[in-house]
Amino acid sequence: MGYADDTYMYQNKLKDLRGPLHTTAEWLRLTQQGVNPSKSLCFSSEPAGPRRAGAVRLGNEAFPFQKEFRVLGIGVRLSAASHTGPLLQKRLAKARVLLSRLHGVQGSSRRKAHVTASLVLAAGAYGVEVAPVSQQDLRSLDAAIMREVWGATRPGRAQEIVFCVLHQGHLMSASMRKTYLQLCWLARIARTAGPLQVAVQAMWEHDSFPPPGGPVGRALHSLHALGWLRPDSWWEWDVGGRQEGALLVTQGTWGSVRHEIREGLRHEHLTRLEVRRPRQFAGM
Repeated sequence: MGYADDTYMYQNKLKDLRGPLHTTAEWLRLTQQGVNPSKSLCFSSEPAGPRRAGAVRLGNEAFPFQKEFRVLGIGVRLSAASHTGPLLQKRLAKARVLLSRLHGVQGSSRRKAHVTASLVLAAGAYGVEVAPVSQQDLRSLDAAIMREVWGATRPGRAQEIVFCVLHQGHLMSASMRKTYLQLCWLARIARTAGPLQVAVQAMWEHDSFPPPGGPVGRALHSLHALGWLRPDSWWEWDVGGRQEGALLVTQGTWGSVRHEIREGLRHEHLTRLEVRRPRQFAGM
């Protein structure tokens, strides 16, 4: 017995799926294979999608209609909600459980930071750069990371110092890691010709900019929130603290582009720290 997972069929409208599904049913009959519709799903962004989903059938069985589902471990949501989805909520909760066991790690805070980056966030924050997640949930996880890695009673507990000076925040801070991965994703698309590049260009030219949602929209929102996005191009960024002018992410080595992104994020976080606590950290 063999299994084939994650096969997708897309059409502009639900009614247009009837022909491909009929062809699929006939092919399954001829090859003596089967599909379990109850373990499959149907989704649509049409307003009448839930009502029309009953007509989407393979043979005599309908596919369950879903507004949220998982693809390659990432939660996909068709609603416009911006809060954290159920899949990511479970993962973030798992990350907190793993953090509570960090006291058993032998060695310095640097060792704990490495375990946090390579195990806790790799598993517990997987997909935050492309799926909807609230900043409050990420800040709460960052506070838990600070307590377990740095301690709750040591002086000078500014998160920016720990994440930007003492440790690699782009790896061990949930919120900083999300932004770093989003910007690296955009930069990689800008450097690689193909359909994704066309899609980002279309979103950048959207009437309501930054666009309201989706992985591209959320990445462009992060770029806009940092103040790096230029009005004339999405591949040339005004990275904070950079003396050489705008960063053209299509030029230079990939390692140098990532380095500029990391340094720019550190500069932004430390600048906010100076504004928030000027007496202690002015001139940082």
